[in-house]
Amino acid sequence: MDVFEAIHKRRSVRKFLDVPLDWEPVGQILEAGRLAPTAGNTQDVKFVVVLDPDTREKVAEACYQQYWMSKAPIHIVVCVDPTKTESFYGKRGKEVYATQDAAAAAMSMLLAAEAQGLGACWVAAFEEHQLKRAVGIPENVQAHVVIPIGYADETPKEPLKFGIESLVYLNGWGSRWIHMFELTGEYSRSVEAALKKGKALLEKAKKHLQRV
Repeated sequence: MDVFEAIHKRRSVRKFLDVPLDWEPVGQILEAGRLAPTAGNTQDVKFVVVLDPDTREKVAEACYQQYWMSKAPIHIVVCVDPTKTESFYGKRGKEVYATQDAAAAAMSMLLAAEAQGLGACWVAAFEEHQLKRAVGIPENVQAHVVIPIGYADETPKEPLKFGIESLVYLNGWGSRWIHMFELTGEYSRSVEAALKKGKALLEKAKKHLQRV
C-alpha cells in the first residue's frame, strides 16, 4: 500500500477484534514515529507501549472513561520531553514545536498502522495527570496522544470533508483559485465544466436564433 492509499483509507477505529498483535507490525509503527520530523532534529518524542490489560484499562479511564480503548491489544502513548526543544527555542519550543513534533510522529504511526492492515485511533482527550500516573510518565514530560492499535472490528464510513477549493488560498489569504481542480490535476472535472459552459452557450445561441 502506498502512502496516498493509506491516507485515503485511514479511518478512526474504535472497535477491535480480540486478537493479539505480533511485535513486527508494532515495531514498524514505532519506527514510523521515530523517523518523523522534529524541530531542529531535537528528537524529543518518546513512546510508551502499553501491553498489560490492567494498565490499558487505567489508560482508558484516564481518557475520560473511553473504555472501548481497552479492547485494543496495544496502546502507544506519544510523549515529548521538551528539555532540548525549550533550550533551543524557548517558550515557543515548549508550547508549539513540542506539540508539532508529537503530532507529526502520531500521524506517521497512524499511516503505518493503516498500511499494515491495522485499525487505530488518535485519542487526545484525557486527564493528563491521571494518564501520567497510569503509565509512569515523569512530571516534566508532556503526554500528547494515545493511539490504541489492533485489528479492526468495524469499517467506519468515510467522513464528509470540505473540497480542496474551500481550504486552499494561493499566494495570500483569501485568494482562491477559480478552478482548483485544474491545479490538482483532476482534468475530468475541467473538461466537464468546459462542456457545461459550451452547452449553455449553444442553448443561448439557439434561443437567440429562434427570436430572429
